[in-house]
Amino acid sequence: MNVNLWPLPSLSTPTILPKAKAAFSFAVYSYVLNAEPAATPTFSDEAALKPIPTLVTMLLIGCRRKAVIYSWKDGEPQGVKVCHFHFNVWLYL
Repeated sequence: MNVNLWPLPSLSTPTILPKAKAAFSFAVYSYVLNAEPAATPTFSDEAALKPIPTLVTMLLIGCRRKAVIYSWKDGEPQGVKVCHFHFNVWLYL
């Protein structure tokens, strides 16, 4: 059972997310990151001193014993992070 990302509205070829098998929950968070300009301009232009907005999107997928975080910056995929959970829970009835 794989998790697929389908591009909307075309529904063209899906992107398979191989590290998110047996997924049971999803969360999406997007925000705009205002980064400082990379280089200092040599002329005095206020428009050149404004921060550069970057759209950051994160998709958290909860799986059986791990959480997988996919992230994108301005639509470009970033590295995948995996957090494994180990539960030693004893139930007393």
